[in-house]
Amino acid sequence: MAMPSTSLTADDKAINDWTAAIKKHPKVIENYLHRGAAYERRGQLQNAIYDFSQVIKLSPGDPTVLEARGFAYLKLGMQEKGLADFNESVKRYPDNYFRHIVRASAYERLKQNEKAIEDYNLAIKLAPEQPFLYDSRAKANMRLKNFAKALEDCNKAISMVPHNRLKNQYGDLFVHRSWVYRDMHKLPEALADCDTAISFEPDELSKIPPRITDRDSAWNECFLKLSTARSTRGMIYAEQHELDKALQDLNMAIKFTPKRAICYSARGKLYRDLGMPQKASDDFASAKRLKSAEEV
Repeated sequence: MAMPSTSLTADDKAINDWTAAIKKHPKVIENYLHRGAAYERRGQLQNAIYDFSQVIKLSPGDPTVLEARGFAYLKLGMQEKGLADFNESVKRYPDNYFRHIVRASAYERLKQNEKAIEDYNLAIKLAPEQPFLYDSRAKANMRLKNFAKALEDCNKAISMVPHNRLKNQYGDLFVHRSWVYRDMHKLPEALADCDTAISFEPDELSKIPPRITDRDSAWNECFLKLSTARSTRGMIYAEQHELDKALQDLNMAIKFTPKRAICYSARGKLYRDLGMPQKASDDFASAKRLKSAEEV
């Protein structure tokens, strides 16, 4: 009978190594910082909070550690303590637009989109030349169904970026605007924006499955953008009853990101509409399992 594996994961080894380093050098902040990050990746949030707190005691001037602890608190449902860390970060660096962005993302996590928009407004006043700030505010306005304001911000963000940079880095701006158009029931405009975003796909990436690990963040971000464009267009095709085109896009989205619940949920609905109940059931089960994993 095969014995269960006792091999250490990369994070297990990292925690052991940083724990040994802390015993030798208990006042070196990098040791706590790295161990805290490893604990957070493993979901051991109380341990991560302890290590981040040690860093804050030893070096109280770094806002990123306050924010890391804040997000760990939020994940544990400790809203008051989490927001206190984000507020302290902004209080220390009120003229740093990025501190407002991070607090806005915390408010979004708590579904407090009005407060998130207040921080995006402040960030835009501090750095009006940054297109991604308008894009972020647009998404917050979308969640509040302020579609006219969301569309205005999407248009602003797209207009600020030169075409060559749009192609290389900012194709997802068109996807985000397509979300606004879709919610405004302007499906032809939404579809045109998805087509534009997908036209930016590198040819070689659309031909191969992603062979990457969960730790390859740069590649994962790239595939997530590709998947989002395809899944969005697939859902628009489904609304237009172009089911074959919808299935092709959703299959490609899952090829790019095989662990993304929303793609399986959308494809499950499509299989149901196509009269394929077993495939629909399988996809709904995958979506439920992956969504549970995402919420951990």
